[in-house]
Amino acid sequence: MKQLPLPIRLDQRATFAAFVAGENGMLVEALKEMLNPASKPEPQVYLWSGGPNGKSHLLQSLCQAASEAGTRAIYLPLGEMAESDFGILENLERYAIVCLDDVHRVCGLPEWAEALFHLINRLRQSGSRLAMSANGPPDALDSALPDLASRLSWGPVYRIQPLRDGDLVDFVVRRSRRQGVVIPRDVVEYLIRFTRRDVTEMIEWVDLLDREALARQRRVTRPFIRELVASSGGRRRQATRQGH
Repeated sequence: MKQLPLPIRLDQRATFAAFVAGENGMLVEALKEMLNPASKPEPQVYLWSGGPNGKSHLLQSLCQAASEAGTRAIYLPLGEMAESDFGILENLERYAIVCLDDVHRVCGLPEWAEALFHLINRLRQSGSRLAMSANGPPDALDSALPDLASRLSWGPVYRIQPLRDGDLVDFVVRRSRRQGVVIPRDVVEYLIRFTRRDVTEMIEWVDLLDREALARQRRVTRPFIRELVASSGGRRRQATRQGH
């Protein structure tokens, strides 16, 4: 019998409370319901997005919430494991909740695709809950096993909707407060004019502002933002807003 995979260290900042749902409220609720078997949750949830809109954050949030509740859960970033032994997918039915990130990274590999197919079957039989993420819907993935798409679609499929500007501002303000850096709302609104409007880039900017404000003993203001944008070269992007 193969040994169970070692749990991946989770980002402690990845929590449901830290996620600004925007138009993704139904998805967040579906994941939270997995924490309470008595509520008869969906046994499987699949979420996808073509960009970095919080897939990993949500799966890690589910795992951390499960652990805090005393529920055995595991998070596996398959994109980082594609070069590893596909046998890592064995015995996962011992967990109550299994979170598989970036399944599209292994679907095109024959041995991985078959292992994933059988894992989904075993989890359904054992009563474990499964949450998966990918960069596209199940029927759009390049799979080495034709029947895999039907298994990936056994539960509800959610597309993660990108945050609107107002929701993105809320996210940055909330994130920065948790990290102990004060970024006024009007300064955040100014910042997003120079960045891609996605969660991953905004997290990088909050981390950068946190480091630079501390190193330079500066408050985060519009002039400070301008200095960092000017010195960050390729990170700067002109504000190109759809429909404006």
